Amino acid sequence: MPADETLSNSANASPAPASPRPNGPRVPTLCRLVCQAFEAFLANRADNPRLPGLIPRSMIAPWWDAITAVCADELGRYEQRLRTIIGTGEFEEADQLAVELQRAAIGWNIRVLTAVQQQSTFPAIAAVTANKPLIEDIREVSRILAIAAPLRSQLALTHSLMAEDGQMEGRRIFDLSKDAIAMLRQQYQTFAEVIGADAIYFALALTNQMLRPWQIMLVARTLAWRPRDQRSRYPEFDTLAQRLILELKRTAGDIAALTRKDDITGQMPTIKNLTTGYFDGVDGLIGAFGPALASPDDAAWNAPGEAPTVLAAAFDRAFNERAAELVLRVDDEAGSETALATAEFLGVVIEHGPRYGFGNETRECRARLGAAIETKANAVAAEMQSAPGPAIQQRFYALLRAIEAMFKDPEGVQLARNLRMSRQVSAA
Repeated sequence: MPADETLSNSANASPAPASPRPNGPRVPTLCRLVCQAFEAFLANRADNPRLPGLIPRSMIAPWWDAITAVCADELGRYEQRLRTIIGTGEFEEADQLAVELQRAAIGWNIRVLTAVQQQSTFPAIAAVTANKPLIEDIREVSRILAIAAPLRSQLALTHSLMAEDGQMEGRRIFDLSKDAIAMLRQQYQTFAEVIGADAIYFALALTNQMLRPWQIMLVARTLAWRPRDQRSRYPEFDTLAQRLILELKRTAGDIAALTRKDDITGQMPTIKNLTTGYFDGVDGLIGAFGPALASPDDAAWNAPGEAPTVLAAAFDRAFNERAAELVLRVDDEAGSETALATAEFLGVVIEHGPRYGFGNETRECRARLGAAIETKANAVAAEMQSAPGPAIQQRFYALLRAIEAMFKDPEGVQLARNLRMSRQVSAA
């Protein structure tokens, strides 16, 4: 059968549905039933080199084509069973079929990889042979398939416990409380006793659901893990730590690419979110493990390594001036949303810049923009005094919101206070 290219694409790495249902949006196929085993690890982008715990969705089509090429007879028998299930409406039986397919897929992957080594003439196998990252993906899928059933059960139990504790909504993990961290520690220990070092896939699956992925390392800390220490009871967390550091580096690169665009107006909300997430991740990792994740002599273990170079170059004077121009439009209703996002972004940069290699640029930007926006706010306040009205008041408060978003230091707080006082005077 042809590869199924219509798997869910709604999140960067989203967990699989519990099971296909007759009223659901998708009819089960052999490919989908197999992919349920590793859907928690599927990502919308194909990093090269791959990041641990992320498998690009784009690998599914050529991988399944290769399986079809070497396992056509077996697939035909399974296909007939699936047609019977769909025809009779006994969709509960698809759950058992999925388990059988996932077990069988371990052998199918071995046959595909063997065919690759033997330089098979099948076009689908030749396509795999020519794609080294795809071979790596197939091996990763094989490792996950080997633990698919216990992993699915462990994740289901953990999701239920987290939802009861209010740490999870839908398929997203918003935060980890102390109780949640203690619970995850116990869950990891239980799973590792059965699975061994491959229990790291349990932690990776949870990480893929977290809005603040670095928090999984708080669980590692309770397990007495120490970076690069094979004497640690769970040294496999080294893999997860490196994944998080690699993601920080990737995020820094994404931010830099966006700042280089000719028109940054539409990019500022994304730049703000990525930058906020970057510094939250860096601060979280270093806060949890200190210098062990900030060593400049080892790029693989240097959480803030991209900031002094990549981000310092991205957030240069030219970019800051373009951002400042956007902020000064905050009292213009047409550009207020972008302007406020830019102000929030600059607030993050001003706060973190001195610690990560671009303090001079941010201080200069802060001084120039602070003076410009104060002058504009004072002029608007004067207009309010001579011609008060809702529209002019809205402009004033938009400027005030931008100031409060950008300047969190005592000087900025005082500036906001002074402007509020001037507003009160104008209204008197």
